[in-house]
Amino acid sequence: MKKIFLSLILVISIFFISAQETYDIKNAGQNLRKKCEDYLSIYKRLPIEVRYSLFVQNGMIYFYLNEYYFDLLFDGNTDGIAVDIVKRNQYRCYDKNRLAKTSINKGSLMPPMYLKEIEDVAYRQDDYIIVPYGELPSKFNENEIECNLLVIQKKYLCSYHVISNIDFSNWDILEMGLYKDSLSRSALKKVETSISKSLRFTIPFEKNKSEFDVKDIQPLYDSLHLTDFNIKRVNIRAYTSVEGSETNNIKLQHRRSESLVQALQNFQTPEISSTVIAKENWVDFLNDIRGTNFEYLIPLSKEEIKKELSENQLADKLEPILSNHRKGLIELELQKKFTDEENNPELLKKYFNQNIQEKNIDEALYIQSIILEKIRDEQLPDEFIDNLDIPNESLFGPLLNNFSIFNYEQNDVFLYENIRNFERLLEILPENKKILYNITVLKIKAWREGELITNENDIKGLIDKLRNLKLERNLIDRLWVN
Repeated sequence: MKKIFLSLILVISIFFISAQETYDIKNAGQNLRKKCEDYLSIYKRLPIEVRYSLFVQNGMIYFYLNEYYFDLLFDGNTDGIAVDIVKRNQYRCYDKNRLAKTSINKGSLMPPMYLKEIEDVAYRQDDYIIVPYGELPSKFNENEIECNLLVIQKKYLCSYHVISNIDFSNWDILEMGLYKDSLSRSALKKVETSISKSLRFTIPFEKNKSEFDVKDIQPLYDSLHLTDFNIKRVNIRAYTSVEGSETNNIKLQHRRSESLVQALQNFQTPEISSTVIAKENWVDFLNDIRGTNFEYLIPLSKEEIKKELSENQLADKLEPILSNHRKGLIELELQKKFTDEENNPELLKKYFNQNIQEKNIDEALYIQSIILEKIRDEQLPDEFIDNLDIPNESLFGPLLNNFSIFNYEQNDVFLYENIRNFERLLEILPENKKILYNITVLKIKAWREGELITNENDIKGLIDKLRNLKLERNLIDRLWVN
């Protein structure tokens, strides 16, 4: 009985220590796509230009992210970030890496910061949210560590980003991207633009108005020239001015947003999906009263400011400022209006295979882009690709490369398998710098995640080879930074 009791204490102690080390952050494991579905769908849309980074300055760790995407990525009380501090000497080139024995982090994990706490300390600079995450523990030297970012959604670890301590240096693998292939850059750009694109704009909201009529939206819709496109998704970040009840303000913004989506829906048959984030516009309010007669409000709490605005007709005096804060920042994701033939799976398969037989690469690339877009949008099943026959010949390299990239996008956790796919493709197309670049990108990702399928010298050799093959200088620089 005593032995059982002692064993129970040991198990409880081990569990407690483990929970302490990872702060109850959960590992989604094989359920990543389900548990982190919202996060992953947004993250894949992040443009390359978006700064998504950690930076250490004067002993303080900061998190930076574009304001628009911050609100999309973090919209729940159990969404947040954490920082994993990894000493550089934990990584070894020719020996096993000395990493933490958890499935969450690799070094010393700092406590997570969730949305409410982030909002209390965050501030805006230009179009970026800057979050003072916390002080770097004194036992660490800034020059000997890297601070890696954990992105948490609903307390599940949804993404782990390896970030060097360089200002805005997070050219992560997904942001850096893989090199898609076509017969020419201009041809590829034309095909991509003709299949899908996104538009962003701002709509002002009138005070207390919650409904949009079709006639309100008609001029906007006409100006967007959407004749050849359907709206696939609308993402709205709706801002209300700060006076009045926060609960009522948020409800009003949701009604406005839903009414806007419904007005847009009247212009097309395919159903529009939408995401809406509604907030009071405290950032603009505090920025805009700075340097005015109302600056005395800045040190007050939100509740105290609301109380002031409800008295002495202060809200009326501030209306010229407040009126600019009621707005919706709109992102439309558009998809080409496919013809009846392009919507017919059997005809798509027939035309694709026919163009392969006739060696018409341009047309095959166009049909391939339609098929991949439809699979991403779940209009076609994943196994539809199995119906497409492409010979393993150099002529069809662009198509084979695009399918390998698509497989990586759909299954990016299986690094070794994806690397082998590109290596087999390189055997067909030796000295192809685009395929070699993709292999290098994936090997950098594997190396920085501590996998033993490559090493520093291997990667340096690949980058040197790409330089000799005259790969664009900016891509070489990104590889070196990673």
